[in-house]
Amino acid sequence: MKFRASAICDLMGVSRRQLDRWIKAGTFPLPDGRDAKGYWWEADRVATRMISERKERGM
Repeated sequence: MKFRASAICDLMGVSRRQLDRWIKAGTFPLPDGRDAKGYWWEADRVATRMISERKERGM
C-alpha cells in the first residue's frame, strides 16, 4: 500500500515542508516517540497502524 505525502502530512499533523525535511534527513518520528531510520522501509506498517488508531478514536 502506498500513501500520498498529503495523507501522511494529515495523519502526522505536519506541513509538507516538515515531511520533506524528515525524508531528506532519513528519519521520521514514529507515534511512540522513536525516530525511524529509513521510515519508508516500514511505511505501510506505521501508516496502517496510525489510520486504525485514528479510527478507534473516532477522528
